[in-house]
Amino acid sequence: MRKTILSVALASLTLAGCASNNYGLYAQTQQQIAVAKAEAEIARYKALEAIANSGDTTARVAAVIALQQGAPAQSNQHVAVPTSPGDTALKWTSVLLPSLTQLYSIGKSTDLAIINSNNNKEIAINSNETMLGFGKLIVDPIVGTQDDILVYPR
Repeated sequence: MRKTILSVALASLTLAGCASNNYGLYAQTQQQIAVAKAEAEIARYKALEAIANSGDTTARVAAVIALQQGAPAQSNQHVAVPTSPGDTALKWTSVLLPSLTQLYSIGKSTDLAIINSNNNKEIAINSNETMLGFGKLIVDPIVGTQDDILVYPR
């Protein structure tokens, strides 16, 4: 059991140290997303500038208000962070290890309770046999003279 727990812990620590080679691609993708968002904002401001420079008064006021509020285009593009096998192993270890530890502790507590019960039984048997011996001596005392050989009752 100890070897199994030790090997699982060693494997999880070893795998947790593995790194993924996809981080460069992830960083490049994040940079491309940021550049695309910036270009979209530039295009938005140019369009609002064109509306403000040419058009009636209402269109100009609307363009100026839009520029003041600066509501950027909301695009929630998300690229998942690359994960290594070590990350996955670490997640599984964090789920399984507490349960395995608890099961091991329950088993050891059970063994301890059984051993304790057996020891108490042996102590009780020994105490009863000792008291029985004292009782036999009281009921059937040994009486003799100096010339007699002392024999214990059976």
